[in-house]
Amino acid sequence: MRVLIALLGVLAVVGVFVIGSGPPAGAAPGDDGSETGEFLRISLDAIDPSAVTTTSPGTVTARGTLTNVGDRPVNNIAMRLQRAPQVTTSEGLGDSLSADANSFDVVGAFQDISEQLAPGKSLPFTLRINLSDNSSGDPSLQIDRPGVYPILINVNGTPDYGVPARLDDSRTLLPVMGLPADRDRARTAEQSADPLTSPIGGDGSIPPDTSAPVGLTMLWPIAAPASLAPGVTGGGDETVRLMDNGLQQSISPGGRLDNLLMAMEQVHADDPDSQLSRSLCLAVDPDLLISVQSMTEPYLVSTDPGDPTGPAREGTGTPDAIAFLDRLSALAGQTCVVATSFAHVDTAALTRVADKDLSEIGLRAPADIVDNILGVKSVRGLAIPPSGVLDDASADLVRDTLSTGAIVSASGIDNSAPTSPDGTYPLGDDLAVQTYDPALASALAALGTTPHSAQVTPNAQRAGWVRGSEQARRQTAIASLMFTALEPSASAATPQQLATPAPADPIADRIGRGEVLIAPPTWSATPEDTKSVLSAMTMLLGSDLAVARPLPGITEELTTIASTPAGAGLVAPRATQIAGPSPQAIAAVRSSSSAISQLQDSMTTRSDVPITPAAYMAPLREDLLRAMASVSPQDQDAAARAASMRTSAVSITVASISDGVGILDPGGRFTLASERSPLLLVIRNDLPVAMRARLNITVPEGMTVGDLGVIEIPPNGTRQIEIPTRADRSRSMTVEIGLVTTNGVPLGDPINLSVHSNAYGKPLFIITICAGVLLVFLAGRRLWHRFRGEPDPADLDRPEPDERDRLMADSRALHSPPERGGHHPDGGHR
Repeated sequence: MRVLIALLGVLAVVGVFVIGSGPPAGAAPGDDGSETGEFLRISLDAIDPSAVTTTSPGTVTARGTLTNVGDRPVNNIAMRLQRAPQVTTSEGLGDSLSADANSFDVVGAFQDISEQLAPGKSLPFTLRINLSDNSSGDPSLQIDRPGVYPILINVNGTPDYGVPARLDDSRTLLPVMGLPADRDRARTAEQSADPLTSPIGGDGSIPPDTSAPVGLTMLWPIAAPASLAPGVTGGGDETVRLMDNGLQQSISPGGRLDNLLMAMEQVHADDPDSQLSRSLCLAVDPDLLISVQSMTEPYLVSTDPGDPTGPAREGTGTPDAIAFLDRLSALAGQTCVVATSFAHVDTAALTRVADKDLSEIGLRAPADIVDNILGVKSVRGLAIPPSGVLDDASADLVRDTLSTGAIVSASGIDNSAPTSPDGTYPLGDDLAVQTYDPALASALAALGTTPHSAQVTPNAQRAGWVRGSEQARRQTAIASLMFTALEPSASAATPQQLATPAPADPIADRIGRGEVLIAPPTWSATPEDTKSVLSAMTMLLGSDLAVARPLPGITEELTTIASTPAGAGLVAPRATQIAGPSPQAIAAVRSSSSAISQLQDSMTTRSDVPITPAAYMAPLREDLLRAMASVSPQDQDAAARAASMRTSAVSITVASISDGVGILDPGGRFTLASERSPLLLVIRNDLPVAMRARLNITVPEGMTVGDLGVIEIPPNGTRQIEIPTRADRSRSMTVEIGLVTTNGVPLGDPINLSVHSNAYGKPLFIITICAGVLLVFLAGRRLWHRFRGEPDPADLDRPEPDERDRLMADSRALHSPPERGGHHPDGGHR
């Protein structure tokens, strides 16, 4: 019996331990022997209030849904709210979302939720807890100063055939802008003579520290994944092709881009000169504008995007495209606009390709494209690398494109100079950077129905940022947005808190009091997300925790300090893998770009042709930029497949351009009438631009051809040429003739001509000359002897003429025609 009692005691202790502890939510089964997430799943619907202020109630309420995702009933379900220590560093925001559950050491009381929940069933829950301690003695979150606090919702239960355990948890962040009125706190403040507690109001409320407001700026992304089908040339009358209907769905009413645009329209409709309006700037992708503008005319949707000439169907999004472009143009005329890199191309990838034309289109041309299509004057001289990071080579490329400023993650610089008050640092050589908080970028990227982690998110934090329900991630984003503004709030700190040195925060040191919000280019935020983000910004601006810091002002500041000595250097973010395009994609882009440049160099502009070589080849270069788009770590595999498809399509088109110019094979056999007879050929050009080319001819021994130099073939036409030849003998031979560009790129397929020459060559010439000389000599000798009245020695061996021969030689009658009816000298009649 004693043994049994002892065993039951041990099991009880173990059960209590299991209930009170466990791994983080979402941990893989078996990490610590628990079964977290295998039976129950928490979906947080709301935290009320989403941000605590001095006018909020004194309680925090969490609402959500609990679902049995296992294969067996779960019994005796209980839940509670817990809190971890206040977040004091930027890195701590992400760490708290994946920290061990034991770090949430401020706990509320368990509340019974259900005696049993069957598999596949769900039930709502509501948990409520006091914000601060009070005289009631009820459990509380024990929050006594403004700041950002990690919150955990813990659920325990007993699965059938199992033991009591923590079965899931959900995490988020709670921003506390101020503490509401509290009589107990007011009474304590009255009794205290410590001046450090003086910010506590007479009603016990604690306002935030507004002595150092942050300068607030947000780039509002208007961008989309690449939509134009690859491998289609430009400038002609060919109908534009789209890969799919994704862009049409995005710009149509209720689509992703429509919602983003509508949110900004509402802000400016409410008050175009408000602090919120001035802090926002449209970050527009020129590739999106080109795609939408193409949709305003009849277009096609490819069945197979990888085949530039494959089957396609008519697009139906023209009305939506016209309406969206009109709305965007109207909004752009009222607010700040900045162009992003073309198709959010990866800046580091551009440096590896090292192609001047691609760099020009990718980084310098976007502002011109945005200005021309929207009819505005965008912010100039500012580079926004989509990965958030620059290295030394990328910085040199940014300088080469005449940008004096760049916006980068604070984790990507090392400031050798004292902390900048607003996060701006000169890098030297006429370039400066504005830093932003990578944790805030991670929080914004995690919003929406398809959460992503930002490129600059540390590897260990990526799972934590994207975990949880849409509402939980939205709540986390709101708190992250307010973090910098609420740190520090030393005016409300207790003496014990002030006595404890704040942990080092290198990110805070680098961003200062400048807060730049960078959402990912293809931001999937829902209308509820954008409303919450804009509301949080409004709260900060309205409570004097932030002031608007317009982007044009940042650009001017960067231009001013760009020429000063370097105050920071570029570094690789610690414990962060910045994934760019694959080496295979870079190699394919480099190869295709070189081929495009070589072909374009041999094309020529003509006054009678409306299309220029640059306009004809530009879409192919744009396709190569799209193949190097910077994407989130979760999308790397899909991006690699898309890059392969795009580069393959471009290669196919480049090959078809090369094959579009060539020599028409005459067939049969050429016969040269003489040794200098020319070869007659016809060169075709199926391209809409003129092409300059050379002939590359291989002839056998005994035959030579003349060099025609550079030949210009008119667009969509033919040209007949005569190749001067010379053959030194009569025979049949094969001549190989190819066509190449002026820089040696083959055009079309070479032809093999079977040529027969009638020339006899040098021996016949010598014989003819010798015969002529002999003829002249013999004729001269005969004349010489005749003039001297001597017989020619050549006649000495002839017999003497008889009388008849002499008569014939002397008679005129024999050498004259006989008269009609007369008599022949021989006496006969005619």
